[in-house]
Amino acid sequence: MSTLCIGGICIPYTAIIPFILMGLKWLLKFFTFSSDDKLKDITTTTAAIDAKSGVVQIIQDESEWKSLRSKKSTIILKFTADWCSPCKAISPLFQELSQKYAAHFVEMDVDEFDEIAAEYQVKVMPTFAILSEDETVGTLTGSDRNALQEFCQKHLVPRTEGKKHQ
Repeated sequence: MSTLCIGGICIPYTAIIPFILMGLKWLLKFFTFSSDDKLKDITTTTAAIDAKSGVVQIIQDESEWKSLRSKKSTIILKFTADWCSPCKAISPLFQELSQKYAAHFVEMDVDEFDEIAAEYQVKVMPTFAILSEDETVGTLTGSDRNALQEFCQKHLVPRTEGKKHQ
């Protein structure tokens, strides 16, 4: 096995690779951030409009999350990841439920928002949390369609025909 020795300490190259990848990820975020500002503003505005009409809002940055939390409305938060197959499988139902219940339906990628995921003690994906005011009303883990429907039915208010959630 190849190693990198510095002074009296030798480290295998395989132990260094994760740090190199983290550094590359940071550099990629650093250099692409400024060029996407206008696109991010358009996406955030569109997401806010969609949330009022019953469409799932995908959180793009922490300030968007803080803004949504400050509204003191009911939120159902889905913790997900790009690589999570069960998360993708349950997405159509989550979208359907956003049309049915009066709440902000929000998706958050745990890889991008790891501190927030830790705050809500996310250990399994998908994890759903219903937030009202500053409290977590309930949580659900896994991609069981019936369990998600019952979870929403128990904790959320159905939309009325003529009135959309604000």
